[in-house]
Amino acid sequence: MYVLRMNSPMTAPSSPAAASADLIPARAFRARASHPAFRAFAAPTGWLGRLAGWIMTRKNLPLNRLAVQTMEARAGEHVLEIGFGPGCALALLSAAVGPDGLVAGVDRSPEMLAAATRRNRPAVHGGRMRLTTGTADQLAWPEASFDRVLSVSNVQFWQPATRSLAEILRVLKPRGRLVIAVHTLREGQRRLTPGLFADELVAVKRWIERNGFVLTGEVVLDQGITGLCLVAQRPA
Repeated sequence: MYVLRMNSPMTAPSSPAAASADLIPARAFRARASHPAFRAFAAPTGWLGRLAGWIMTRKNLPLNRLAVQTMEARAGEHVLEIGFGPGCALALLSAAVGPDGLVAGVDRSPEMLAAATRRNRPAVHGGRMRLTTGTADQLAWPEASFDRVLSVSNVQFWQPATRSLAEILRVLKPRGRLVIAVHTLREGQRRLTPGLFADELVAVKRWIERNGFVLTGEVVLDQGITGLCLVAQRPA
């Protein structure tokens, strides 16, 4: 079930970690950063990275579909996905913008670049999709290159977070749309894979607004797997 919620007043973050400005707040992320299984999702490499890609393909599919639907990409538009992983959302975006549009993507993992290229080979070879390795804080495109930008389940890994959002603001056209999709966690739930608790989501919203964007709403996913799409716009 999808539930649309418009912006409402936010409560203050409930912990000092939620006030961090340069790393998206997420409890125990730093403590687990060196764990091989955790690194496999943050920056997939080797066989663990390929396994993480397989898991992401299945676990993220409902959230990918919701995120692309929330993007509302139109035929002929230029769109960018940050952290495309195995490339499932890229395929959906390519279908949305059609043969006259362009889908670009950046991911820090060479393994995910290879997987996404295989999955989207016709679009890549046809020049309708351009994929590269890189990170959100250094986007290799000129100002106002894209109508829309998407991130699914990776905003927690952006470092430095403020520079990453500044880069997204730079490459978006005026009134361009940003959709940040995340898995959500209930209080007391064990964090096994990346996801955000309620206070962390509040901090992310504040961070988006502090860095030049206007939050316009959110769309909730509840299909056994829970998630959320935050919708923001670059001002004119």
